[in-house]
Amino acid sequence: MIINKQVNVLLILPIVFTVQSCKKMLEISPPKSEISAETVFKDASTATAALTSIYYKMAGNEGTSVGLDLTKISGVYSDELQNQNSNYRNYYLNFMNGNAINPSSMWSVPFTYIYEANIVLEGVQKSDKLNEKVKKQLSGEALFIRSFWFYYLIELYGTVPYIVTTDYSVNQKLPGLSQKEILLNLITDLKRAEELISSEYMNGNTNGVTVDRVRPNKAAVRALLARVFLTAGEYVLAEQYSTQVINDVRYGLAMLDEVFLVNSVEAIWQVAISFDNSINYATIEGQYLLINQPNPDVSLSRHLLQAFEDGDRRLKSWVGIFTAGPKDTLYFPNKYKLAISNTPIERSTILRLAEQYLIRSEARCRLGELAGAAEDISLIRNRAGLGIFKTSSQKLTFQAIVEERRREFFCEWGHRWIDMKRLDVVDSIMHKEATFKGAIWATYKKLWPLPESDLNRNPNLKQNPGY
Repeated sequence: MIINKQVNVLLILPIVFTVQSCKKMLEISPPKSEISAETVFKDASTATAALTSIYYKMAGNEGTSVGLDLTKISGVYSDELQNQNSNYRNYYLNFMNGNAINPSSMWSVPFTYIYEANIVLEGVQKSDKLNEKVKKQLSGEALFIRSFWFYYLIELYGTVPYIVTTDYSVNQKLPGLSQKEILLNLITDLKRAEELISSEYMNGNTNGVTVDRVRPNKAAVRALLARVFLTAGEYVLAEQYSTQVINDVRYGLAMLDEVFLVNSVEAIWQVAISFDNSINYATIEGQYLLINQPNPDVSLSRHLLQAFEDGDRRLKSWVGIFTAGPKDTLYFPNKYKLAISNTPIERSTILRLAEQYLIRSEARCRLGELAGAAEDISLIRNRAGLGIFKTSSQKLTFQAIVEERRREFFCEWGHRWIDMKRLDVVDSIMHKEATFKGAIWATYKKLWPLPESDLNRNPNLKQNPGY
């Protein structure tokens, strides 16, 4: 089929251009690639491959995924998941340090992707062979993906170096910038990306469009901007940008069992497994989150399960049950229902429309537009088979948004952990959760420790307080 051929082109080409990602970001020297950067940026196909290699890796085509790591580690660290073996025990007990007990992939891999995005930005800018349409598209996507990963870095670590060049001699000396400073930079970069990037989903050669939603488009940029504006407290702009995405006729709320399918109407941006390599996962989430044998790494927490109202269809559609014995029943995230597949049926979904409704609802609530906020909450609840939300106060509306986000986005890209901090409920929740877990909670733990190895290489970086 034509669709599959388009996807294959997109997924095979990224293998051509690789970066030395095994080194820590802050010590990366000029990268070696299978073909020179000068050659890469003479041709639209290879230039596109330099960018889409990031999406290829994000999907789990190399057997692992930092998005999966984020889901599991933030899930056990907060109140979504409980660990079933020793692999995540320290994170479950809210214990980290800058050395061995450290989710280093959450630091090093995003910086590698940022570095690769900078390679694209510089290569495209210097190229005199690429046409302007291709240069704009690739530059817009590179700005988007760089911003996307910086968003996660500041949410997890707070102060981080803002790296916008491939010059390692500069990068290894950069001081950290605050979350507020980086948010301002992200807004600038994303607005520029919005100007450059196509409204359509581009194919693997950046010379035509496709139905596959595996490369960011203008709607994806606007969706991320809405999230960033909400985080920055710019509620008018958060409402405006989320509304632009909601009003785009290509997107809608899908049936619960169709949300995570290939090119779901709800999907704004997905990343795809290539079925032309040795990986036969349906999705990385399906491979590692579904439970089909005893003693898995993680399972859903009791407190998450108790958060669902009676009659909530998400509990039936998105929660799986595994019975290991008469008294051993485990619950697991069942949003992605296939572990193994040789055809594209499900696809890892990073940005989806439901988030835009709840971004707009929260923005409206904070602006005092309670009726509009309640309407957006009700749309999400109605899909789940629940009654409409009737608002009576700003406080109750805000609480409803917190709970709806918890039920809607569990085990998706760290939403719950990031929400707890952004909504300023992390301490109240985690003190109770720590008592249940047998852990000790302290406010400083809401930011994770920077790896000591990178602190030793860059004296201008400072460890987060408490570590």
